[in-house]
Amino acid sequence: MTFCECIKLIKSDCYRLHGNDSICEILKQYVLGNGFRYNFWFRLASYCKSKKSLKFTLFILTRYMLRRWSHKLGIDIPAGTNIAEGFYIGHFGTIIISSAAVIRRNCNISQGITIGIAGR
Repeated sequence: MTFCECIKLIKSDCYRLHGNDSICEILKQYVLGNGFRYNFWFRLASYCKSKKSLKFTLFILTRYMLRRWSHKLGIDIPAGTNIAEGFYIGHFGTIIISSAAVIRRNCNISQGITIGIAGR
């Protein structure tokens, strides 16, 4: 994943919320929306994890912020999970997604969801 792809994913998540992907709307959603804030840190942590040069520097900060919001909101999605653009978290609380799961475009997730893989 390149940095431009990471920014594109963040913009598409914001566009999915309100039909606008401007910088002002992204900042507004970051301040007001818990689901978007989690998506923001998830996308940055996934980007930093994919780059070897950032894995031991910036990834530590982004993973810390992702874990902080995970505990606050009750969402557990590991960095690096394959989630396409337009991901929307409607309500926070007990959302668990396996790192091996693949989530495609324009997916809505609400509270009480577990997506995993059988241990066979």
